[in-house]
Amino acid sequence: MTKSILFLATVLTFFFIACTKDEAYLDTNQENIDVDVPNREQGNIYSEEELESRSFKIWRYNIKMDGKTFNAYPFSRSGQLTVTTEIKAAGTKNLNNGKNSHEVGFKSGNPAGSPSAGAIWFGSNTALCKYQNMDCNIVPQNAAIDLVYTKWLNSYTLQIDIDGRYFNGTAGGTSLLGFLNNFNAKSGITASKYRVISGRIILKFSGNNVTGTINISGSTLSGYLDGCPYVATFSGSLA
Repeated sequence: MTKSILFLATVLTFFFIACTKDEAYLDTNQENIDVDVPNREQGNIYSEEELESRSFKIWRYNIKMDGKTFNAYPFSRSGQLTVTTEIKAAGTKNLNNGKNSHEVGFKSGNPAGSPSAGAIWFGSNTALCKYQNMDCNIVPQNAAIDLVYTKWLNSYTLQIDIDGRYFNGTAGGTSLLGFLNNFNAKSGITASKYRVISGRIILKFSGNNVTGTINISGSTLSGYLDGCPYVATFSGSLA
């Protein structure tokens, strides 16, 4: 009889522990963090030592973009979105706008080589030229300059605010004009390139998918038009 009681107690204890573990695992109040896609928890700001030792991550998305530019020129085009974990700053210019847990780049068309409405090359860091296969010809002092402020609104929503000082002359930088962070408002040989000087980009990650909005403005190199709008929504999935 005693052995039967002990056996039953052992079985019940084992069952209780197993159920407790399952309950914790299935807790719907816990955030479901997928470390294989960009998210706030996965992309904490690292110290210099940690940044050197941890593995660099990069995600590439094929996206569809729909929007309009100056004078309501509409566009609907495909493109690529590149997201990386933090890129270590390099170069002699520093805008002192804080570290970014992630860097973001957009590439659609070729604003400098083949102007068309909605064409855009954009990078939150000048190093995105390399990771997006752009022929930017970056000089060493511009190798990895942070051009934005970033903020996670929640675990999967990343906000990017443009720091336009590098491109509007207050930081003395013009070497990337025609290559990175510019767009076209219309198509054709008379189309101007507009350098991105202000605005906000929002990205929302969900599994293998991404959606978001672009609401930025630019100016021409000569400055005859300042504040040319570029407004778009986009969606896509991992390539």
